[in-house]
Amino acid sequence: MTKQMRWAGLLVGLAVLVAASAPAAAQTKEKVYLKLTNDQLDQMLKDMGIQAKRFPHPTVKDQMDFDFERKDYKMRVTLFKGTLVWISAYFPKTSLDMINKWNVNAKFSRAVLVNVNGVENAVVEYQIDAAGGMTDNMFRQFIRRFDTECGDFDRFLQKN
Repeated sequence: MTKQMRWAGLLVGLAVLVAASAPAAAQTKEKVYLKLTNDQLDQMLKDMGIQAKRFPHPTVKDQMDFDFERKDYKMRVTLFKGTLVWISAYFPKTSLDMINKWNVNAKFSRAVLVNVNGVENAVVEYQIDAAGGMTDNMFRQFIRRFDTECGDFDRFLQKN
């Protein structure tokens, strides 16, 4: 090996070492919520322009429900024990076969049939386990993804 090749190899190795030890580019530090409070969730909704009516669940302890309308759908976000965020949207009743067909192909949500106060509805649901941490951006993406699921479910019902 020539002297020039050794120097070139040494310089490349040195450059790799310097690059590896350099600090990473500045990253935005986003607050991570390990346990969400009702006020934090309410603020996240408000930051998205969502004005929700907030009320404790009548029978489930440590659960707060936030009702609102978005994109022509009646929705509810539920916070359970500060770590489970659950969103639901209500649709007209459909058949169990349709619900099953949706669930077989759905990637992010599931559909169920529910009876609330004597009224049957199809409900699309989506959950996120926030126990490992939740950021404002994660919550916004959670809501946006659910908007897409609701539109897809609505079109699915209309096609079938």
